[in-house]
Amino acid sequence: MRKGMLELMNTLASSVIALNSLADDLMQAASSVDDAVAIKVMRGVASGIGSAHWRCRGNWLF
Repeated sequence: MRKGMLELMNTLASSVIALNSLADDLMQAASSVDDAVAIKVMRGVASGIGSAHWRCRGNWLF
C-alpha cells in the first residue's frame, strides 16, 4: 500500500512540475488580462496539489 501511494505521489509531483512549467510558458505568451488570470489560477491549483503532496508524504508515508 505504501509503495503504491509513494508512486502515486511521485507521479503527482511530476505533473505539478510540468504544470508549473507550462504556466511559465503560457504567462510569457499571454495576450490579455483574461489569459493571465486563467494562468494564475492554473498555477494556484498546481501549487495546492503540490502542497497536498508534501503533506501526504509527511503524514502517511514516513
